Amino acid sequence: MQASTSVLRARHDNIRYNWGFRFALWCALLWGFGYSGMSLLAHSSSFNQALLLQGNPFFSGTVMVLVLSVTMATISIIWVAVNGQLREWFRLLTSFRPESLTYLAATLFGGCAVWLSYVAANMLDATFAVAMTMFYPVVGTFIARIWYREKVTTACWIGLVIILLGCVILYLPSLPLDQGSRLLILLLGILVGIGWAIEGVVATRAMDVTDSGVGLSLRFTYEALIWIVIAICVTIFKPDLPLLASVQAVIVIPQSALLFFTVAISLTINYLAWYKSFMFCGVCRGLAVSDISGFVTVGISLILVASQPSVLEVTACVCMAIGVFIVFYGQSAQLQVLRDVDLTARTHGLKRRRNKALTLKTQTLLTIAEAGECWDFEVADLLTTNTGKRRQSRQRKQIRVFTIEAAAAGLLTPMDEDVDDGSHFSEGKLLSRYALTAFGFERLQQIGVAEDVLTGTNTKSNTRSRTRGEAGSRARGAANGEARGGAGARTIP
Repeated sequence: MQASTSVLRARHDNIRYNWGFRFALWCALLWGFGYSGMSLLAHSSSFNQALLLQGNPFFSGTVMVLVLSVTMATISIIWVAVNGQLREWFRLLTSFRPESLTYLAATLFGGCAVWLSYVAANMLDATFAVAMTMFYPVVGTFIARIWYREKVTTACWIGLVIILLGCVILYLPSLPLDQGSRLLILLLGILVGIGWAIEGVVATRAMDVTDSGVGLSLRFTYEALIWIVIAICVTIFKPDLPLLASVQAVIVIPQSALLFFTVAISLTINYLAWYKSFMFCGVCRGLAVSDISGFVTVGISLILVASQPSVLEVTACVCMAIGVFIVFYGQSAQLQVLRDVDLTARTHGLKRRRNKALTLKTQTLLTIAEAGECWDFEVADLLTTNTGKRRQSRQRKQIRVFTIEAAAAGLLTPMDEDVDDGSHFSEGKLLSRYALTAFGFERLQQIGVAEDVLTGTNTKSNTRSRTRGEAGSRARGAANGEARGGAGARTIP
């Protein structure tokens, strides 16, 4: 039995890692497709004729980002509503919790990068606008390694060096522009790459305790609100700049409206896949695999003849694709935990601070922390009590994904494992009994939902809290043991 669960664990980790690759690859494909559509839009006569202030790439980029941000926010909110997570999204939006503010920081960095990339697409073409930012896995990996100690193998570093070489090939040779324009384009590329790298790292930090889909919708909502406020301020204080009039003129043209909607759908799903990849295979590998978008954009541009990529652009993208291959297949699939953190099980000395604003993922972590050790299906049973059958089924799947993501991030550690006989999630699935790690407890402390009972000022109160917690844990443990026994789960020695 021990051997079968160990084999299933290895298979489970490989599947999780490969899902991260698939998400990152979908991100790359949709990113390239979306930016190719943007290139068609930026250079279409209907779009340029609708702009009341022409010849200014910064103005054109602002019109693009205003329309696309509002559209993408709307699409993401619909997605959240369909998944039954609208209440959680609204709580995060209105509570201004630490995780909400973290998404706001990701929005500021990522939103600036998006706007500047649209500006670059209007100055040159989408191929260069994407390819010139492809160094961002290097920046993101360094930040993730220093900030929350993400594991980076030697093969990953070699692949990142090759990716960086591709960027050098793209940046150093002279561009067919005058000196001032060349420096501006290079500066835009550097700023966009840094902005996207920081967004990926910061968003991953927030996704430790939130669902990626809800977090992404929150990020898009923040971005849309910021640009709406900017547009209103421009209209009031700069009436000679026809921003809203240009937006209205663009969206009433059927061809432009269709392109805007197509690009918005592509980029929304692209971002969702991007965020998901970070949780399953890590920031380094998620960013690196999404680099293939440069190669995809070159291929689409050649097929659609939307632009003519130069030999240097093609060479740089091929070089980056080779680096991505090395990063992903450099023994990275053997990583069970993506971060080099303290995995010591923390089962005692926890003081809880529950409130209605907690996300389902945070509740999952707290439930395991309160129980000391808890099976994933028991967590699902406890958190889906008194919910409708359809919603219960959806939330159980979400909770299982949350435990997988948290274990990969080092927030949880499996203490015991078993094989599902079909009475919990699905026959043949790996069941895990998790405990909160020291790193997981640290993250709960940082978002203000847990604290060490030893750090409190009221010793008597802390003692009572600890006694109640231990009594509750024993009671839950007994009840959970009966539940497992009745369900046919086995304990592995």
